[in-house]
Amino acid sequence: MGLKLIGIGILEKKEGELYAFEYPYKIIDTGNWSVKHNGTMVEFSHELTNGTYPYFYTKTIEFLP
Repeated sequence: MGLKLIGIGILEKKEGELYAFEYPYKIIDTGNWSVKHNGTMVEFSHELTNGTYPYFYTKTIEFLP
């Protein structure tokens, strides 16, 4: 059983085990990452289709002059 964290992927965690932020979990599936950029912006995209709740996450950062 794994734990899905948006922007990270699926972590190896046993059923019933409590999540501990400071514990270094093994990443089972990182999903697919892509990065696009030009002179004024960077766009990060993360797609994870494994598991019950697949998602597509995009974050865009625009730099001001």
